[in-house]
Amino acid sequence: MESHGKTKKILVVDDDLAVRDFLNRFLTMYGFKVKLVMSGQSAIEVLKEYDFDIVFLDIRMPYVDGIKTYQELINIKPNLRFVLMSGYAVEDLIKDILNQDGVYFLKKPFDMEELNKVIEELVKY
Repeated sequence: MESHGKTKKILVVDDDLAVRDFLNRFLTMYGFKVKLVMSGQSAIEVLKEYDFDIVFLDIRMPYVDGIKTYQELINIKPNLRFVLMSGYAVEDLIKDILNQDGVYFLKKPFDMEELNKVIEELVKY
C-alpha cells in the first residue's frame, strides 16, 4: 500500500471505538492523515477548525445521527467526499445522499474488497 500524491486528510466519525481504531490503522497504511471523532457534534466542531478531504461517517449514532451530520458538514465544506457506513439497512434513508457525486456507502462489518475499491476511488480525487 502506498501514498498517493498529496496526502489526503480523512475525518472518521463513528461511535464504535473498534471501527475507529480499525479505520485509523487501515487508512494510515494507505498514507492518509486520519483524525478520529466519536460523534456527529464533534465532527461538526472539528470541521470548522480543520480542513479534510474525505469523511468516513457512521449513519447510526446517538444524539446527532449521520444524516444530520452529513447535512451540517456539507454546508460547511460543499466539496467534501463522503463514505457513509452502517451495519443496518439504511439505504432507503440515505438514497438521496447516495445520488450525490463523491458519496460512497460501506456496509459494516466491512468487506475488505469493497473497502479497497472505495479507497482506490477516493485516491483519484
